[in-house]
Amino acid sequence: MGDHLAISLYSVDCCAFCARLRRLLDQRYCDSISYMLTNEEVIVERGVWWRMKHVVPYSRVMSIDVIQGPISRHFGVGAVHVYTAGYTGPAGGAAGPGMRSAKATIWGVQNFQEIRDKILEMVRGRPIFGISKAATPDLSSKMLKELSRIRKAVKKRTRY
Repeated sequence: MGDHLAISLYSVDCCAFCARLRRLLDQRYCDSISYMLTNEEVIVERGVWWRMKHVVPYSRVMSIDVIQGPISRHFGVGAVHVYTAGYTGPAGGAAGPGMRSAKATIWGVQNFQEIRDKILEMVRGRPIFGISKAATPDLSSKMLKELSRIRKAVKKRTRY
């Protein structure tokens, strides 16, 4: 009976230690989440052991989702997911709810709607993929010239 009591007390100590460690790590993880909206990009940092820094230029942003589940709604917080072109999910092109992976996510913020609106404000009016409108005519004319050259080359080959 003494061995069982010792094992039980040891188990209780281990459980209490794990619970304290979990609370400590959860708090440190929450404290590690930060974001910054600059004039050119969204920067999100997070992590306790593995620090991650996501930098997304506004010119690459394709869509923004705001997510607030029932628990988040209860606490008055939400998440802002920033998506770029090409981030649609796992290899193979799987699609559907929850399959897309955000390039950057701002978790557990109270002003999530305001953050989304600010990012949208910064994205609107910017050229897609950073190509300025002034460069577009030049790029278009270069593409047309190249297509014309290819067409001529194809016509020459089909004559013979």
